[in-house]
Amino acid sequence: MLHPGLGPLTVVSNSPTALGISRALGQRAMKVDDLEERFPLARELLEVGNVLLHADEIDEVSHQRDPELKVKMLETVDSLMEEHFHDFKRIVFLVDHGTSSLTGQHLPIMVPVKSSYDCSIKGEDVPLSGLMCKLLG
Repeated sequence: MLHPGLGPLTVVSNSPTALGISRALGQRAMKVDDLEERFPLARELLEVGNVLLHADEIDEVSHQRDPELKVKMLETVDSLMEEHFHDFKRIVFLVDHGTSSLTGQHLPIMVPVKSSYDCSIKGEDVPLSGLMCKLLG
C-alpha cells in the first residue's frame, strides 16, 4: 500500500507492468497507448489527485540501439512536459534505471531525480521508497 499521506494515485501508462503494479497496490490505472495522449490526460487527472505518468518509450528506443532515436524521444518527452506541465509547482521526474542506446542493455547507475518542487532535500539522503512522501508531504 502507498503512504496514506499521498492520497489516491492514477497511473497513466501503456506498460502492462506499470499498470499491473498500480492495480496490485490498489491504485487506479489507465492504459493509454499513444504517448502524446498520455500527457493531456495526466494534466487533467492532476486536477483531482496524484498522477504517475509513465513514458516507457524512452527505455524501449534504448533497446533498439539507436542513439539518435533515443535523443529524439527524449526531446519529444521534454517538449510534452513543457507543453502540458510548465505551470505546475510540484512535479517529480525520475527513472527506474538507465539503458544504453549503444548496447541496448540496462545500466547499473544511480537513479537520477529532478524535482520542480522545492522541498529542501538538497544534501539529504532520501531513499527512493520515501521520496514521494518527502516531496509531497
